[in-house]
Amino acid sequence: IHFTMWLMQTCDLPNMTQYISTSPQHTQTIAADFAQTVKGGAVIFLNGDLGSGKTTFVQGLAKGLGCEWPVRSPTFTLVNIYPTSHRYLTRIVHVDLYRLNKASELDPLALEEYVNDQTVLLVEWPELLIGGRINPTNNVYMQTDDITKKIVIEP
Repeated sequence: IHFTMWLMQTCDLPNMTQYISTSPQHTQTIAADFAQTVKGGAVIFLNGDLGSGKTTFVQGLAKGLGCEWPVRSPTFTLVNIYPTSHRYLTRIVHVDLYRLNKASELDPLALEEYVNDQTVLLVEWPELLIGGRINPTNNVYMQTDDITKKIVIEP
């Protein structure tokens, strides 16, 4: 069974917060609220199938941290960096590893350099990082059906 599906079926695990979103705007609001709890150096892994709302979640989180730039999926650029007006978090680094096939392809990205007190690192498709170079401070799991999205945030 796919891990995300298993997690959604067992989301009564301790320390997990579950939300049901009914629209992209609602997902962004959930993420903006979550942004208020994020600290510098946070590494957030975004898990979910294509179209589950990972980039929409990043858009809301970025807005919650005072980013005024349009947030777009880094599927083809791999890494997008956005400045914020937050008092101590100066940038958001949004990474999409969907197109990478092996861990050695991560080397040129130098993701470790983005883990610091002034940055929040958000990684879509983090499977190549699991158990390796960078550990998440939070995992966000997203599952969608025709009408709603289930969002589970694990500290």
